Amino acid sequence: MQRPIGITLLGCLALLQGLFGLVWPFLMFGAAGFAGAYFGDSLGAALGILGVLIGGFKLLGPIFHFVLAYGFFAMKSWAWPLGLIVPGLTILGNLGGMMFGGNTLWDFLRSAGVSVVIFAYLLTPTARRALGH
Repeated sequence: MQRPIGITLLGCLALLQGLFGLVWPFLMFGAAGFAGAYFGDSLGAALGILGVLIGGFKLLGPIFHFVLAYGFFAMKSWAWPLGLIVPGLTILGNLGGMMFGGNTLWDFLRSAGVSVVIFAYLLTPTARRALGH
């Protein structure tokens, strides 16, 4: 079966979300290194470890988006359920980021909009059939 254009677009959206999602974790890694060097001793070490932990946690989202993009491009059957789960987790993560600082309303709306488009298209018969569900 030839890949529908909608599945290709979903793969592109997931790939873009993965690429844009890499910015924040790498900023956290850089800030952690800077904090460790600037403050030195135990405070610097604690800030460095905290930055690396937060950056590592924030790195999970882009990894899931890259896996999802691969699944869409290769039309893997597991991409359908993962495509329903990842956008939901993205919305929850950005909502938490907005509540606890770091994300703006624009970040949330952009990410939630893309996630809703992915979720809604996956529920169409064309997408379900293409991904074997």
